[in-house]
Amino acid sequence: MPQSSRIASRSPSAPGGAEESVLASTVGTAQRLPSLDGLRAISVGIILSFHLRLLPTLGRPRWMKFDVSTLGMFIFFVISGFIITKLLLDERERCGTIHLPSFYGRRFFRIFPALLAYLLGLAVLGRLRLASCSVHQLWLGLTFLGNYRYSGCWSTAHLWSLSVEEQFYLLWPLVLSRLSSRNASRLLLTVICIVPAIRIAHLVHGADWMTLEWHSESVADSLAIGCLLAIRRNWLHANLAYQRFANSRFCWFLPVAVLAAGWQHSPLFYQGFGKTLMLVGIAIGIDISIQRSKTAWGRCLNKAALVKLGLWSYSIYLWQQVFIIQLPGAQPYAHFPLNLGLSLSVGIASYILVERPAIRWGRQMIPRAQTSANVAVLKEAA
Repeated sequence: MPQSSRIASRSPSAPGGAEESVLASTVGTAQRLPSLDGLRAISVGIILSFHLRLLPTLGRPRWMKFDVSTLGMFIFFVISGFIITKLLLDERERCGTIHLPSFYGRRFFRIFPALLAYLLGLAVLGRLRLASCSVHQLWLGLTFLGNYRYSGCWSTAHLWSLSVEEQFYLLWPLVLSRLSSRNASRLLLTVICIVPAIRIAHLVHGADWMTLEWHSESVADSLAIGCLLAIRRNWLHANLAYQRFANSRFCWFLPVAVLAAGWQHSPLFYQGFGKTLMLVGIAIGIDISIQRSKTAWGRCLNKAALVKLGLWSYSIYLWQQVFIIQLPGAQPYAHFPLNLGLSLSVGIASYILVERPAIRWGRQMIPRAQTSANVAVLKEAA
């Protein structure tokens, strides 16, 4: 993690709560897609370890352009794009349309209560002189603008990634509701091709780290690749070459390839195509992990402990930032292992007391749309 003014430049993506892992498999029932909670648990573990300086900063040697937190950020963004798109497509398949007010309502209950609890807690800690954040900085975190304007407050710096996802949530469902799957795929491929060029242009013109790492136009391909995976997953599974790879031992070289794509001497290559190669590798890894949930790797990802950590990951991610402080003169609670214990315990408490009840309220107040009568008749006739 960079120091001083660059301390938040690689603060990872908002995990867990930024996306829903419950997918409606049939009307009136819900089934959790395997392995995703475990992947989120691993990702939040990477983030915590990086912030605690338990993992090496691979980006510190000047000839390397990648560090561990970037991997955690990418995993969460790809998962988010995949899950949100699959939920929207499932709804359109069931109902013949995407009901946007219901989607935005569920997003509100999924994200805002836990975030508001964190910001209120931060304000209380500020009053007690146990944290430092102004009203302006808190407001910037609440309005999801932090990815375009760094407030200077470490305790809200990580909300940049939540800002990216909220901007994605506002735009993508609206776009997808008006496009066929084929046209949506074409749009996503266009985004995936254009974003590396945008990063290269930023780099050539001397853009700062925030523009390259935080701005939505600089990271949109990570979400787009997850969206594309959700739309084209059936096509991918019908590809015999892909299935042979997914079921072979060679697929275990995928994590090495993902890391290798980030260990590039040239910043132009890394910002241009290195990141894209990493994202494609992550998306394939996510799909294979779901497919091979009965293998040793899949059973590991679906262990009860990892699943629980994945469920808690959003609240843990929110609260770890105030306890794991890397600035000079940090509070006594910011020292290991106390800071890790506080991050986990307060994050889990937030999940139990705030996040989970809010999700339940949202589901009760805004139930998922059922299959429309017309769609049901058409399917019966088919």
